Amino acid sequence: MAQVKLFEEPGIGVSVLLSGEKYLEIGKHGELAIPEEVKPKGFNLVVLIPEESRIVINQKNVGQTKGGYHRHALEQLGMEGGVRTLVMHDPISIERVGKNVWTSWHAAKSNRIDCWSLTNDGHVDCFQVGIITHDDGRTFLLLGEYRWRGMLFRDKSGIVGKPDYPLWGPFDIRCSILDDPEFKGCLESCSLPVWNGKPEELTVPMDSVPGNGHARVQWYVPFAGQTGQGIAILNDGSSAWMHGVDILIQPDSDGIKRLQRNDLVRYQEAIKWGTKPGAPPKLTKIERVS
Repeated sequence: MAQVKLFEEPGIGVSVLLSGEKYLEIGKHGELAIPEEVKPKGFNLVVLIPEESRIVINQKNVGQTKGGYHRHALEQLGMEGGVRTLVMHDPISIERVGKNVWTSWHAAKSNRIDCWSLTNDGHVDCFQVGIITHDDGRTFLLLGEYRWRGMLFRDKSGIVGKPDYPLWGPFDIRCSILDDPEFKGCLESCSLPVWNGKPEELTVPMDSVPGNGHARVQWYVPFAGQTGQGIAILNDGSSAWMHGVDILIQPDSDGIKRLQRNDLVRYQEAIKWGTKPGAPPKLTKIERVS
């Protein structure tokens, strides 16, 4: 175990402070070594990135529909040995209701940060790092994974993004990163190609849904909800929630269940969920078909 987890491909290191005071040891799959007698109240991430890298660190306001990016919870500590250090001075908070425990995600200062990297020719990656617990606080996990990868282009409307693969979905839902001042600064030195492709290359349509009891995954995020959460599209075109606790698939080696955009799933029922009028139902007993 070590106090810094290296995410080699995006080129960042991450440490975790327990309530802003104690650095935690981090296991192979991101497990945080919390002393048995400690009931954690929150975690602060410390992010290390090479000084010369073109990586922009911020947070998305997940508590607001189409929320923008900000740095309200991030502060740069300094530069030493060619490494830039940023700390999350506002901790990732832990919610406890009865026996249910999760890290706060539906908020301006959520349980994750976004690490955007941009090459000179316009290739862009969004790598998210944060802390989750999918077993009601028995295990807290430092998780890092890509959420979008693709190319940026210039066209008559401004800048558009084409995903490397359809599973990343459209860039439009993340385009508020283009308003981020630091990201804008990186864009100024880029030589972006001109877009001359088709609209469906930017937003690749999902495949059809074969019939009742089946759905297509529109998006699924391990950081969301209490055990991961996402939206599926039913055969009539309506939407329904998916919760990790209802997904009957084997988790990956880190213990996390994952679904990708356009995965075909089957389910037992679509039941009423939530209190808002017109809120989508949620699916039960979800299995991946393909």
